[in-house]
Amino acid sequence: MRIFFCDNRLGGLLGFRGDVIHHLQQNGHHITLLAPKPKSDWDRIGLQPDENLDFIPIQMQSTGRNPLMDIY
Repeated sequence: MRIFFCDNRLGGLLGFRGDVIHHLQQNGHHITLLAPKPKSDWDRIGLQPDENLDFIPIQMQSTGRNPLMDIY
């Protein structure tokens, strides 16, 4: 199964959902993370892409509340 996780900061996504992502990945699910490109190496801690984990950097407003604007 392919599962997507999206957040306005990669570090926050890994910090709050890292255990769930790791568990799903270990059980054979393909995980795709969608978040803005990290601004520092600190945001990359814990991210080890492999055949079951992808990271797609996207543009997103970090303080926005309208997902339609981010899609645009």
